[in-house]
Amino acid sequence: MNLDVAKMVCEELHLMSLGQDLKSLTRVSHLWNCAAIPYLYRSTVFDFEVTRAIPTAYLIESILDSQRDFRHFIQHLTVTKPTKKGLYLVGRLEPKLLKVLARLVGLLPRLHTFSWNLREPMPPPLMEALSEHPVISKRNMLLTCWGLNEEATVIKQLCNISNLTSLAVEWRPKSSIKENRLHHLGRSHYRPLFCSLPDELENLSLAFGDVNHDFQNTHGFFDLVWMNYHEMLPPVQCLSLARYSFSWNDDRALHWHVNTDRLQKLVLICCQDLGHLFHILHRLVVLKQLRVQDPTWTSRAGFNSNFLDLFIRSQSSLETLELKRAGLPTSLIVEIARHNSKTLSNLTLHSIDLILELYSLPKEEVISSISTSDIDRIRENCHVLTDLSIALTQSRLFKQEMFSSLSSFTSLQHLEIVTEYKAGSADPNLQPLTEDRLAGLAEAVWSSALQTLRLVVKDPSNGNAIQWLINKNDDEGIFAVVNTSAAVAEKKFKSWSAALGVQYEPPTEEEERKQWEKDLTTGIIKAGSKALAALE
Repeated sequence: MNLDVAKMVCEELHLMSLGQDLKSLTRVSHLWNCAAIPYLYRSTVFDFEVTRAIPTAYLIESILDSQRDFRHFIQHLTVTKPTKKGLYLVGRLEPKLLKVLARLVGLLPRLHTFSWNLREPMPPPLMEALSEHPVISKRNMLLTCWGLNEEATVIKQLCNISNLTSLAVEWRPKSSIKENRLHHLGRSHYRPLFCSLPDELENLSLAFGDVNHDFQNTHGFFDLVWMNYHEMLPPVQCLSLARYSFSWNDDRALHWHVNTDRLQKLVLICCQDLGHLFHILHRLVVLKQLRVQDPTWTSRAGFNSNFLDLFIRSQSSLETLELKRAGLPTSLIVEIARHNSKTLSNLTLHSIDLILELYSLPKEEVISSISTSDIDRIRENCHVLTDLSIALTQSRLFKQEMFSSLSSFTSLQHLEIVTEYKAGSADPNLQPLTEDRLAGLAEAVWSSALQTLRLVVKDPSNGNAIQWLINKNDDEGIFAVVNTSAAVAEKKFKSWSAALGVQYEPPTEEEERKQWEKDLTTGIIKAGSKALAALE
């Protein structure tokens, strides 16, 4: 085969994000290795999560090796380290490792995009290395508030950056912060940053703390940025706000300074008094995606039906609508869907009529179902809907009228259903979802264009979930049911065993299996720490 043809195949795999297939091609032959390696390294991720440290260390080592040519292939670099949910942050990267990263950036001549997704301030040497890079044109930053003094230094450097395309700011204090301290933070630190953001900024994400954490002992929402009335944010394409309070009268509030000219995606998570926001939403004439999750309402006065009506009538081009526990009536959702019937292709509705209590999360997540009549109205109005995700109780899911409603969609390609099952429950409506029962469900709801059915089964007592993926073999008419949660876990333990050079031989007995998983996890963490420490 010609090398150019092989490169075309590899480019297509890269565009389809099929990295595992590219990795397999490198072992087929010398020709396929030469064709696949440039695309395999084009978008590189350094993941410093403790169980992924070994492959990350090997990857950095291979790039630093001057005898190899890998560094010339890297165009997009992401540095990340997922952390546990919660208010306090621990486990920052070692200074020695940060120096390695700073040196490595200067060795990548074709680097165009750099993403910093670590929840710690970027060290000055690394920021200097990026500012001196001759080619880099895009930069994504995750900026986390650890301490005010440290944060101020980083923000001053950020104010001088002209090629910033994506910025995420998370206020994550190490301990409780009083309201007057927060206002000082906004006045002295973040107002200069917001006012100096470049016009080419495309994505802006602002969050106060962890949305999954109980903020009973802290000021739960941030509402003022102390911008003057004539100061505006750059015309970003995507704006994400988490735990933000929409103040109605104060012109120092952030939402009064949003430039809506190019805003195509708006994400609102755990925000307060969204009713005050609807008076500006009608200006979002190019809005394509709207996501609202777990809002809180301090009073019904914050829910202004006139502004809601204005918003609904002004939107006619939404492509994606995602609502989770939004505290909104289903009739309103159906109206939004109807007004965007020609463009709405992706719709998520999870317990939309429910709402979370302020400062607390329910111990048991309650599934609230959308009615069959509402599903019918959505089907009748949304003619281009290809992706639908809904939450249904088992008692409503396994009803003939629900089967009929879901199987009548003509354009739907991907259906996700979130339901619940509590082991040992005495409720006769909650039955174990066996593979045979899932195959029967798929046969009952399968519509003409459907390609995949995904079922997420949650245990309301502990929040755990099992995911099932169901596909249909059109030639044989047989439904294939795969427990994707178990498959992901098996793949993870297999890769850990390979990294440690041990046989993958999981015990069959439950207690022995738990101990085996615990020992394997301990081994991979120790080996990963050792591999990172050896980098020079």
